[in-house]
Amino acid sequence: MRGVEAQGSQQAQASVELGVKFQSDIAGDILGIRFYMGAANTGPHVRSLWRTAGVRLAFATFTSETATGWQEVMFSTPVRISANTTYVASYHAPGGAYGFTSAGLASAVDAPPLFALPGR
Repeated sequence: MRGVEAQGSQQAQASVELGVKFQSDIAGDILGIRFYMGAANTGPHVRSLWRTAGVRLAFATFTSETATGWQEVMFSTPVRISANTTYVASYHAPGGAYGFTSAGLASAVDAPPLFALPGR
């Protein structure tokens, strides 16, 4: 699933874990995860894949991050996912800074076979 470049940035008081809920129309493998990093979002960043019950299925630390833009990390082994099951892809921002798009997930984002669920 391709994302949309963040339109703004935010600074939290402490480190934060940010994520997106998603589902797949079909069973398959998740090889890695991407996130958009703004200039104030310093690392290192750890990206995780979770079941919604809070069980972490995989994680990887980003290396060789660029100053800004899309960052991608591959898991050491592919993670098998089931169709029509909710998962969470997240990353840990140790400095508390993160990019966002206002109302970016006010409605679902469909990029078959994956789709991001709307946020709250």
